[in-house]
Amino acid sequence: MFALLVSQDTDEAAILTVVLQRVGFGARLLQELDRLIPTWKDQSCELILVSLRRGYPANKLVSQCNTPPGPGEVPFVFFCRFFL
Repeated sequence: MFALLVSQDTDEAAILTVVLQRVGFGARLLQELDRLIPTWKDQSCELILVSLRRGYPANKLVSQCNTPPGPGEVPFVFFCRFFL
């Protein structure tokens, strides 16, 4: 199983990568939200985790993901921290 992880915080990314590995996922870290859709087109995945902070263009992500680039459904998990 494979997961895409979007996070600009290196400590958070390290922790989430370990958690994903412990439950059986291989993880690929993306530090820029703009890389999610092109990477998703190139590499299928079973899970997408996105850590949103103040300033992330969440509406852009949602509009891009209305039509997934690959076949099937992929669960998204969002961590939204707008007050930190």
